[in-house]
Amino acid sequence: PQPQPIFILASPRPMKKLSMKLQKRPKVPTQFQDDEDDEDEQEAKRRKSEPIKAPADPEVKRACEKLAAFVATRGRAVEEGARAKNPGGDTPFRFLRDVTGEDYRYYE
Repeated sequence: PQPQPIFILASPRPMKKLSMKLQKRPKVPTQFQDDEDDEDEQEAKRRKSEPIKAPADPEVKRACEKLAAFVATRGRAVEEGARAKNPGGDTPFRFLRDVTGEDYRYYE
């Protein structure tokens, strides 16, 4: 048996370099926008501009910092596990129950 020849086919047209430009879509205002949405956005902006205070309870502060370190290395599943294991409000992880509170903001 003789080896089969290999044919390399040339492209009939030269390849053009394709480029895509990523553009942000402009935010389109809606006619039926709720005033509540505006208030929520303003509240969120106000909270972001306020300085974040450390928890007054040193146990809560330590729990926040340790959990944040674990979540940073192992993922959000660790946070969900801590939330499931600490359902009561009397543990140092009570900040996980109130996501709008100052302690959770410090953790975040």
